[in-house]
Amino acid sequence: LAGSLMVLANATNVLPNLFAKFGVAAVSAVASIAIAVAVTAAAAIKGATEFDKMGQALILTGRYAGTTTEGLLAAARASVEVSGNVGIAKDAFLALAGSGRFAAQELSMIGPVVARLASTTGEPVDSIVKNFESLSKNPVAAVVALNDKYNFLTVAVYDQVVALEKQGEKQAAASVAIKSYSEAMDTRTQEVLKNQGY
Repeated sequence: LAGSLMVLANATNVLPNLFAKFGVAAVSAVASIAIAVAVTAAAAIKGATEFDKMGQALILTGRYAGTTTEGLLAAARASVEVSGNVGIAKDAFLALAGSGRFAAQELSMIGPVVARLASTTGEPVDSIVKNFESLSKNPVAAVVALNDKYNFLTVAVYDQVVALEKQGEKQAAASVAIKSYSEAMDTRTQEVLKNQGY
């Protein structure tokens, strides 16, 4: 956007006339201010768009997450501290809320893990979220499949997930599986960061 303004000014001969009348320092100062205003406006528009997307995700899922757009955005901002990346943190919470599978308490537990894992490993947010979604859809099968790949499951947790699902407590089984997987991925991500010298 800022570059486009400079090209336009140059193409219309405004730039050479400004330099002739006011000098390089004055024109540079005005150009710097114009660029700063353009960047600030672009950031405000982007922020409003992201806010709207989060609101839409909550509405389209029947507000299943049990939180507000402001609450979701606040949780995303808080997870920036663990992921170090604003965009990834917002993407993580948007994808989780948009799935319609997680309540506010789960979002606040899973969101920072998804953001940190994505920013540390480069794995796409959507891929990580799909792993968590699979745990909420079919806890026993998903926890076994994810354990085959990540080796995180203890016998006690597996037995608890199976028992809860057999008792018809699928949501409770999913919560136990999600918590176990989330904690394991969080620990592993921290180990990766430590190994990289962070």
